[in-house]
Amino acid sequence: MIQRIQSVYLLLVAVISVVMLFVPIEHTELIDLRNYVYALEIFIGASAFVTIFLYKRRKHQIKHCWLLIILQIIILGFYFLFFSSPDRSHYYIGAYLLIVSIILCFLAKRAIKKDDELVRSADRLR
Repeated sequence: MIQRIQSVYLLLVAVISVVMLFVPIEHTELIDLRNYVYALEIFIGASAFVTIFLYKRRKHQIKHCWLLIILQIIILGFYFLFFSSPDRSHYYIGAYLLIVSIILCFLAKRAIKKDDELVRSADRLR
């Protein structure tokens, strides 16, 4: 389970989502909206961690990865829509961590798909 590369990718996504709770993306005064984003980040971290243990159901793992990618893109769009200002063009490290997390989810999805193809080809040989 943990020896597979997609497990490492998903574990990194879970760690990044926990780190995102403490690292700022933008300076903002919208505290009420930020609470919803924190709740989504907690859900993403928990879902990424649970997805690691679905290693026997690879189709479910792929669906969970797509869900994680969509939620992270929503959070990224949410930050750029509501929290960014047009006169500032720099962002804190949290924005870049979110992009790294999306890339790690794509890599995990691709590794799960390769693993599924490998298992299917081994079943064909039997």
